[in-house]
Amino acid sequence: MLFGLPKTSFVEIILYNTLGEKVSTILSKKINAGFHSIDFFADNLSSGVYFYQITANE
Repeated sequence: MLFGLPKTSFVEIILYNTLGEKVSTILSKKINAGFHSIDFFADNLSSGVYFYQITANE
C-alpha cells in the first residue's frame, strides 16, 4: 500500500471483509510527513474480497 501525508499524523489502516466486519488493524501509529509504503501479506486470510480504510489525524 502506498500513501502520502502532508504532515506528521496518527495513521490507522484497518482491513474489513465484505460484511463490513473489522478483520485486522494493519497499522496504528504516528508517521512523519511524506510518502510511505506498507507491506501487507494476506497469507493468513481466507480467500475473498477485502477493503481497507486509511485514516490520518493530526
